[in-house]
Amino acid sequence: MRAPSEKHDEGTRDPLNAPGGGASAAGASIVRSRLFIKYVVLFVAVVSLALIANGAFDVYFSYQEQKASLVRIQREQAEAAAGKIGQFISEIESQVGWTTQLPWSASTLEQRRFDALRLLRQVPAITELAEIDSSGHEQLKVSRLAMEVVGSGNDVSKEPAFTEAVAHKVYYGPVYFRRESEPYMTLSLAGTRRDTGVSIAQVNLKLIWTSSPKSNSPGMGAPM
Repeated sequence: MRAPSEKHDEGTRDPLNAPGGGASAAGASIVRSRLFIKYVVLFVAVVSLALIANGAFDVYFSYQEQKASLVRIQREQAEAAAGKIGQFISEIESQVGWTTQLPWSASTLEQRRFDALRLLRQVPAITELAEIDSSGHEQLKVSRLAMEVVGSGNDVSKEPAFTEAVAHKVYYGPVYFRRESEPYMTLSLAGTRRDTGVSIAQVNLKLIWTSSPKSNSPGMGAPM
């Protein structure tokens, strides 16, 4: 009677207790663990890549915004500077214009000299003023940097400062430097009549930011 019972017990034995059963289960567990780690690594990599890409886009767009803002500020500053320079030159042009009202003659030389000296006093940016007769010869030069010269007769009839002013009534020369640091430009004005000649002023552009011409005009009896 015991023999069949023993056979039945052997047939219903737990597979885990069977030879090789434990090793198979352990192998399956290791495979599942490796797959899980791979999925975790892949997930972390994808999330990290997305975060890096998002950060890169944020940095790029922030850079573009800052660049556009800087360009806008520089443009506004350039426009403001150009407006200030234009106003400065326009005011000096108006002042110099009063020295081209009288025709050239021996009787008007002293009045021209008086007006030229007053112009230098009223407009600090003008360092030198030369007055040229209608034939293109220098008749008067007053300067802050050199001695006054009267009747030199220097021929400037071929120079742009004279020819361009005669042709267009005004001439703006290129910027040049004195003492290797101070920017200057030549401003020439011709009178409404040819016999009034041309006035050629040397303008110190460094004073654009520190001064402005006074409103009094040399030819209108302004005080000395």
